[in-house]
Order: sequence, then structure tokens, then C-alpha cells
Amino acid sequence: MIEHDRLYIGGELVKPAGTSTIEVINPYTEEVCGRVPEGTEADIDAAVSAARTAFDSTGWSEMSVADRCAILARASAGIQARMDELTGLISTEMGSPRAGASTFGQVLALSMILDYYASLRRDVRHRGDGARACSVRWWSARRPWVSSGRSSRGTFRCSRRS
Repeated sequence: MIEHDRLYIGGELVKPAGTSTIEVINPYTEEVCGRVPEGTEADIDAAVSAARTAFDSTGWSEMSVADRCAILARASAGIQARMDELTGLISTEMGSPRAGASTFGQVLALSMILDYYASLRRDVRHRGDGARACSVRWWSARRPWVSSGRSSRGTFRCSRRS
């Protein structure tokens, strides 16, 4: 069982304001697989304050697109380096098979999304006034999707109906 007694706030693991915990239940086995601190209103306020401070003081809002993309690429590489560990954690927490939704749907897909946005630096150009404009064209198709599935023990598929 995985037990945590700290919350991640402001880039650090800190002791929560309260003493209550939340049991993490594996939905497949219905057994307790972990325990985490239950955040209080004071913990939420601290997290929001830390996020505001980080946004205002790190220069993220003024950072170049290339620098932001490099950070996204490093985050993706970190996820890929811990793929087995993260897959195991998600599989236990979600009660899903390691080879199915856990690997692709939760871990690999996140890495792929970060890689995609990191690659956009090639498609971003600057306007003369210093503002950034993205030259990527976004579109969406409005077609019905068909999904079928069973419990987390089984498999599912999702396909576009023509």
C-alpha cells in the first residue's frame, strides 16, 4: 500500500493543515491501495497562493515560446523515463489492466500531448508588436463517435461513424 503524509504545494512536500486522510480504493479488487492526506480549506488557499506566486515570479508569462516548448519536452521525457512506475500506479489506482488504458490512455497519451505542444515552436511566429501568434490551424469534425466497452477488466474501442 502507498501512503503519503504530505501535500505538494509550492514546489515542496508540506505537512497538511489537517489530520484527516482519504483511502484510495482499487475499483477492481475493492481493496485499499493507498492513503493520502485530505486537503483542508487552508491547504487549498496555500496551493492557490503558491500557484499565483509562481506565475507572477517565474517569468513564465514573458518566457519565449522556444523556452516553454523546451520545458514541455523535458516534462514528456520525464514521464517516459518513469513510464513503468506511472503505469503501475495508475493501474492500481484505477483498477485497469497495465497493458490497456493505463499505458496508452493515461501515461503515453500525456507524453504524446506534451511532445505535440513542444513541437509547435516550429509553427509559432512573432508579430511585429511582440505578441505571439500561432500559425497552426485548428479544426474539428462534427461526426458521431461510437464507443463500446465493458468493465475495466475488459477492453473498449472507439471509432468514428462515417
